[in-house]
Amino acid sequence: MARSAQRRLSILAAILVLATISPRDRAAEPANRLVIHAGQGKDTISRNIYGHFSEHLGHCIYEGIWVGEASPIPNTRGIGNDIVAALKRTRIPVLRWPGGCFADEYHWMDGIGPREKRPAMINTHWGGVTENNHFGTHEFFDLCEQLGCEPYICGNVGKGRQDPRDALQPQPERFGRAPLPAQGSRAKSISGRVLTAGEMQAHNTFDAPETIKPSEFREFTPTDDGFTASLPAKSVVVLELE
Repeated sequence: MARSAQRRLSILAAILVLATISPRDRAAEPANRLVIHAGQGKDTISRNIYGHFSEHLGHCIYEGIWVGEASPIPNTRGIGNDIVAALKRTRIPVLRWPGGCFADEYHWMDGIGPREKRPAMINTHWGGVTENNHFGTHEFFDLCEQLGCEPYICGNVGKGRQDPRDALQPQPERFGRAPLPAQGSRAKSISGRVLTAGEMQAHNTFDAPETIKPSEFREFTPTDDGFTASLPAKSVVVLELE
């Protein structure tokens, strides 16, 4: 007899047995007790299990998380304050981005540098809408900073311009110089964070969730019209200029 059929017969038999017990007999039986010894647990559940997920789908990113700096909606560097406040209440430990399916179209190099110079793309997975990349790699790190959570970036292994190493080997000459917010003047302050690892195969696990984590980045030098930076291989660097 098939396992599913046996299970149905067992359940039916149990129902029939219960049905033969009179209400008086059931009332005389002692109540069942469930005791949970919460203080005796010895294992810690990884905080990364309870992470959240954001994707360029519908209005999750644009008109959701990202409203733009010129929006009448209160925002911090283009990210909606109401969204940040709501997400902070959920105490997100880690946030995953940019997909999902969208990750197979996204190239992290298109989401850095001046927004007006970022190339637009068509989101063929979700609605065929035009993505202007105004919410990109840089803004995602900013969002995680505002939320106080760790970033989880999905690599493009479907349509990478070369291969999966493309996300781990940015070249310094790609974005080693950038204009300052106030043209022709030095930045008042520059700070940076780097995400890197010594081995190509390095990755986080539930047992070792912090094998790869952001750290402070200092390998940059301010200049009169921008800055120069020496970036390590297999890394993603975010610099904040004020």
